[in-house]
Amino acid sequence: DTLYVLYTSGTTGQPKGVMMGQLALCNLILWQLQNTTVTNEAKTLQFAPISFDVSFQEIFATLSAGGTLVLITEELRRDTSALLDFLEKQAIERLFLPFVALQQLAEVSVSRKFWVSSLREVITAGEQLQITPAIAAWFRDLENCTLHNHYGPSESHVVTSFTLTNPVENWPLLPPIGRAIANVQIYILDAFLQPVPVGVSGELYIGGVGVARGYLNRPELTAERFIPNPFDPPLTSLDKGVEQPSNLYKTGDLARYLPDGNIEYLGRIDNQVKVRGFRIELGEIEAVLSQCPDVQNTAVIVREDTPGDKRLVAYVVLTSDSQITTSELRQFLANQLPAYLVPNTFVILDNLPLTPNGKCDRRSLPAPDDQARKNIQKIAPRNLVELQLTQIWSEILGINDIGIQENFFELGGHSLLAVSLINRIEQKLGKRLPLTSLFQNGTIASLAQLITQEITQLTDSPLIPIQSQGNKNPFFAVHPIGGNVLCYADLARYLGTEQPFYGLQALGLNETEKPLSSIKEMAMVYIEAIQTIQASGPYYLGGWSMGGVIAFEIAQQLSAQGQTVALLALIDSYSPILLNLVNTQKDFAESLPTDLNESLNLTYAFVRDLASMFNQEIPFSEAEISDFTSAELLAHFLVWSKENSILPPELGEQQIKTWLALFQANRQALFNYSPKAYSGKTIFFGADESSLKSTGWNEVISDLESEWISGDHYSLIKNPILAEKLNGYLQQIV
Repeated sequence: DTLYVLYTSGTTGQPKGVMMGQLALCNLILWQLQNTTVTNEAKTLQFAPISFDVSFQEIFATLSAGGTLVLITEELRRDTSALLDFLEKQAIERLFLPFVALQQLAEVSVSRKFWVSSLREVITAGEQLQITPAIAAWFRDLENCTLHNHYGPSESHVVTSFTLTNPVENWPLLPPIGRAIANVQIYILDAFLQPVPVGVSGELYIGGVGVARGYLNRPELTAERFIPNPFDPPLTSLDKGVEQPSNLYKTGDLARYLPDGNIEYLGRIDNQVKVRGFRIELGEIEAVLSQCPDVQNTAVIVREDTPGDKRLVAYVVLTSDSQITTSELRQFLANQLPAYLVPNTFVILDNLPLTPNGKCDRRSLPAPDDQARKNIQKIAPRNLVELQLTQIWSEILGINDIGIQENFFELGGHSLLAVSLINRIEQKLGKRLPLTSLFQNGTIASLAQLITQEITQLTDSPLIPIQSQGNKNPFFAVHPIGGNVLCYADLARYLGTEQPFYGLQALGLNETEKPLSSIKEMAMVYIEAIQTIQASGPYYLGGWSMGGVIAFEIAQQLSAQGQTVALLALIDSYSPILLNLVNTQKDFAESLPTDLNESLNLTYAFVRDLASMFNQEIPFSEAEISDFTSAELLAHFLVWSKENSILPPELGEQQIKTWLALFQANRQALFNYSPKAYSGKTIFFGADESSLKSTGWNEVISDLESEWISGDHYSLIKNPILAEKLNGYLQQIV
């Protein structure tokens, strides 16, 4: 029979009543009595409100064993310091706490150097457990107290358990949720309801006696989330005496089996979003950020306050004596995580909003605004140009009252917004800046100075200083077929501030420039630019896609000059010898021979390449556009991109045509180039999803190593693993 109906909002915000049967709770309580570290007479605090299913665990696991259940007021529940004194006075032995309350209790206990001498067992559930410095310190000094991590949604109550044992120093930052309790089955399945192998993530499904009866008066939702169990034979109904199939509850949680049989929780599927092409694990960011001594509590979410612009936002509660700034918090994470996992915005709060159950209420976290960025020192505009730029940045980024020293990329700027910014500056101020000027002029103050001084040498040289600081030998990266070096922004950041990184950008991106016509001519011009920064070797060169081919010729010419080329890095860059033989390659835009006529084929390759710059794939196939002219295809692409906000609205047709002309010139130069023998140290980094499994370089390069990295041609250049591997080779040579 149904024991209780507990209403929960879940992730949708619409309350639904979970009907839990008596058998499920009886099974849980019996398991709890058999797997406890306290005596039958132990005192347990009833911390959870009655609307939270943990309260049933507290009540019945205590009373059915002959123990004492100690009640508290709502006021005491909210006063952590007074609660700590109450626990000691009442000699409480067992506590059930959500993670946020556990963290707060540990924080106060450690700061007061006050430990509850009677405490023997702490059980946490409801949200992902993180072993913060405060929790680790608390349990390190608690005598004979065990920490259990329970997992289970309202639709099943507790279904798995993991016990953390000493030494505390060995506890993982994100402990697993353990193994299934008695009479419960856990399945981790793919999209086809097939079990996934150990180590592979899938959706967690729950079977057995712990599964609820469904949602009260919600038959459609019940059918959606409680599905027939394909792995079990039918069970005999206890109340009607007829056979009926058992159900699996579809949790919406991602998990995977670890080699030791424990289950690792990976977060909600609806939280597994991609930000600029990368899948984000929010718990990983929170776990690392919580290790900062100044951080008391934290929550990281993905916000999309502006449609189509997803960004990571970290909400942080600091310790009472902390003077840390958001820039220092960002640097703390940047030292330990890849750049794509570092939030764009940090919001300092006095407290995290909580649900009545004591969990972090993520839906109530405020939108970032100037008040939330209160630890950032903001200097107001000092002249008309700075004021105009501030207004433009506010429009582009959706942030008010921006200080002139705040960095565009740290405020959430990225390639798509950078294009909009440069075009908006040209419209309002009449100044056309190269897109790459943002690398060295990322603040309003420096950009205003650049505009005021009317500096033009940035457009005269192909050399773009993406990261000019650091004492190491610089790495020079040559542009791909599109001519722009903005694609290297992530790679440069991943390599760190100690590695100087320069891009070599194509001539011809602006209407006033004429594209270079051959790979050899490009190499000569680029070497001249390189040697204004580094007069002699050893040189470290590389390039993604066509950029690798140009870097190869640069290495050839430098070697002919008697210079030393210490490393040549070819990033998913294939030899033109191979490309001229390929007739069916579809995922490599620079070598896309098709049945289309030559002009249409070229334009099709160009629009695919341009869309990929903004992490998009064009939805029309070759068959759909086979009767188009090149001009019609370009017009079709522009209409589609603007309807779907793929390209910035300020990006005009003439600019697109200029880029197409450069693309055409570079592609012709690529296929006209014949590489000759080269003996220098060369490493090829390939995308393992490419259909080209041969590099084509073995015929001409004698010292060649290959590394294959997950992803396709376009995601590879943004993959932090690429930077990690490249940095390894740079360190070896140094």
